[in-house]
Amino acid sequence: MPSICVHIVDDSRGVALAARRAFKDFLSSDGDKNRGKGQDTLVEFEVRLFDGPEEWSHCIQGLGKNDAPQVCLLDVDMGGDSEAGFKLARLARTRLPNATIVMFSGFDDASTVLRFKAAGADGFISKKTPMEEVPLEVLQLHRLVQRRRNGIGAPPPYGDRYAGATLAVVARRIPQILGSAIRSVHVSGETGTGKEVVADLFEEALRSLPSPRPFLRINCGAISPSLLESELFGHAKGAFTGAVTSRRGLIESANGGWVFLDEVACLPLAAQVALLRVIENQDFNPVGESRPRKVDVRVLSACNEDLEQRVAQGTFRRDLWQRLREAEIRLPPLRERKEEIPELVSHLCRSFTGPGETPFTVTPAALELLCRHEWASGNVRELRNCLRAMTEEGESRILGPNHVPDSVFSALLAAEEAPPTFRATIESPLGDLDLAGLEERLFVEVVRFLHGRDPKMSLRVMETQLGVSRSVISRRLRRAVDRGLLHRSDLPDRFWKGIASDGANLTQHWPPVLETNERRGTKWTNGN
Repeated sequence: MPSICVHIVDDSRGVALAARRAFKDFLSSDGDKNRGKGQDTLVEFEVRLFDGPEEWSHCIQGLGKNDAPQVCLLDVDMGGDSEAGFKLARLARTRLPNATIVMFSGFDDASTVLRFKAAGADGFISKKTPMEEVPLEVLQLHRLVQRRRNGIGAPPPYGDRYAGATLAVVARRIPQILGSAIRSVHVSGETGTGKEVVADLFEEALRSLPSPRPFLRINCGAISPSLLESELFGHAKGAFTGAVTSRRGLIESANGGWVFLDEVACLPLAAQVALLRVIENQDFNPVGESRPRKVDVRVLSACNEDLEQRVAQGTFRRDLWQRLREAEIRLPPLRERKEEIPELVSHLCRSFTGPGETPFTVTPAALELLCRHEWASGNVRELRNCLRAMTEEGESRILGPNHVPDSVFSALLAAEEAPPTFRATIESPLGDLDLAGLEERLFVEVVRFLHGRDPKMSLRVMETQLGVSRSVISRRLRRAVDRGLLHRSDLPDRFWKGIASDGANLTQHWPPVLETNERRGTKWTNGN
């Protein structure tokens, strides 16, 4: 039986014991609630109690990956510190990136819940909730967070239509969307990121239902604006020159199912008004008719343009844009998910192969070149076209570096010659600016940037790069770890050994450090 490890941090012993008892009793409760929707097995909870922030903070510092809790249930006001829970949530988000962080408080006003979210918590449960209901809420929230974060759960049988973690998560979302009350979904992403593939997955999911539903498509950019309204909504006989018969439109033909509007930004304003009415009221008027017709249709739309900008320009209705995205599927550009390139390459190479043929394979050296390219012009489509070009002279079905097009080499060489650029976005409330804290966070980002550029960089080389003594670098990094701005695993052990040689005992909790900012002549200590 699978178990979920829960850490409960609460300085009220009575509340903590009652919660542990509720989690223990949950196994013997209603099996359907325990399993949850779509779950085949029961779960049990393994609960550990902690009396306060200090005990728990010390515990999680020494936890290995396999010992980390899956759920952290954190009280807010502990030891007279009304900020204790927020501090723990920020620490947990850094140290336990895969855990579901749940705040547990008697304060359940909107402002407090917003602060929980800002601190990195995944959810909130009020202490006014009957204790026997808390385990179920925790379980449901944990499953929801894991589905959103990692795409846990087997996808429907879509065959070999997609590859990569991004579309795997989308594939798992689609059955949930189809079973919900959502009437419109917008797919956003640059050209070539896979919007058509998302439409294919929707269509296949609808066909696999016990009662299959229609799924019809139209490319709004491929039809003349003067004819688009007729294509969508149909027309009556004699409605315009050439309308010798009545014609049923796409919206009516998709009744009971979904319609996919690709390049939705190309809709003329008149068609936008009519589409808004379809989504809002589920009725429409064919061109030339005054009597409305009722439909039951949902809309999947896609666009590679910035519709927010089109709304600002006045060429796209804001109310329609709001209704088109009841749910949104964002497909990141390939340069933001390069870890998916090997799987995509393998998938695309298989798609080039006919029945009984030996599939193309890409050598590790060629794959490394493909992984380093930005693919900024066409994303996955550009990668596919590149692989097709590589097969031109791939008689042996093995594609190596010599098969990579010159355009890719030129782009890679240009990127090698360009100096690396450091960019960092550090947000802080305008009314609560802490210059010393901002400086610390910026310093951490600079160190991460330098280490990412050269993972083998030593402390001495970093000293030269930053123009700051290694002793100052050591003190600042130790303090960043103490404050949760940096985790030990963010930098290799070899680097920390260099810091240890400066006098830090890494096997124990580091003592407070007093440092002088020579430029401003100010002092601060870690913990302030």
